[in-house]
Amino acid sequence: MQNILFKIITIIIISLFSNVENAISQDLNYDLAIADSLFEKGKYTESYDIYNAILNTGEQFSAAMLLRMAYIKEGLGDHSNALYYLNRYYYKTSNKLALNKMEKLADAHELKGYSQKDKNILLHLFYKNFNRIVFFLSVIAFILLGISIYSKLKLKQTPYWSSLVLTILLCSIFYLVNFSRLDNRGIIIKQGAFIMSGPSSGANLIDSPQKGHKVKILDQEDVWLKIFWNGETGYIKSQFVKPLQF
Repeated sequence: MQNILFKIITIIIISLFSNVENAISQDLNYDLAIADSLFEKGKYTESYDIYNAILNTGEQFSAAMLLRMAYIKEGLGDHSNALYYLNRYYYKTSNKLALNKMEKLADAHELKGYSQKDKNILLHLFYKNFNRIVFFLSVIAFILLGISIYSKLKLKQTPYWSSLVLTILLCSIFYLVNFSRLDNRGIIIKQGAFIMSGPSSGANLIDSPQKGHKVKILDQEDVWLKIFWNGETGYIKSQFVKPLQF
């Protein structure tokens, strides 16, 4: 009986998410086709606006779109945003050619944070598939919850094992969502940024970097990001940094 319940719950979950994803995918594909058409015609500003709107939805987007956004921004002389989209492209495709392009662009502008040294492939794969991992664990937890409830109410049995595994899964999901993002990075995208010794405009000034540098984000306090910069920690206002998303 539990196997039947397991199959029913699984089918319902898959069907629900498939229908939602198909509807979203159709809308995004239509917008993407329009943006691609504008790009091919040389209407870069109009195409970029659509690409950016698609990216801001947080839904599925194409790797080629990110390359075109990087191309547009580099053509406009906005190397910081060009590097941002190249980073996003690399996170999505793991294409080492993007790393080479970023390193060359960063060297041309004397920017830090783009060296290919100390690249951890396993960490990259983990962050790249982070949302999928959390979603998969959540589905399993939901199924185990259904089995536990069924066993308790219908079979009058105490679901020791399913409850134990469910507890472990929920703890794992909580840890992943709240504490596992230890390699967050961001790119300084605006001039006029100040790195301070503390989260206050009255703190000591550490540096005033140009835009384009990639920094490691350690934490956030109100409007201040705690970052790692030149071997020490400092604080920069979040409005000057665009966080990278896997």
